Amino acid sequence: MGLFVWYNFLMKITEFEEKIQKEVDPDLSVRVNPNAPDIAGIYYKEAYCSVAVPPDEIREEPDKNYMDKMGHQYRTIDQAINLLKAKLESVKDPDNYKLLTEKHD
Repeated sequence: MGLFVWYNFLMKITEFEEKIQKEVDPDLSVRVNPNAPDIAGIYYKEAYCSVAVPPDEIREEPDKNYMDKMGHQYRTIDQAINLLKAKLESVKDPDNYKLLTEKHD
């Protein structure tokens, strides 16, 4: 009987940022949320794309025990990229981009 070892591939968030810049758009970045350091967000230039990811490492496979402080399971690499692709054109729309980057008092 063979021994099966399962690994959940981890990617450093800086590597993930390079991946989305190369594969999706060079103007994307990942920034840690200053008010909640256990999550990061994907940004197109200065606009938040409404895609949250873990701040340090992102996994290839879902892991029910890998979550933020609020108990939300972190997205996988593919989940984050697919959601980003679904939202990015809307974020890039000039009217939407303006709304997303306006400063409010």
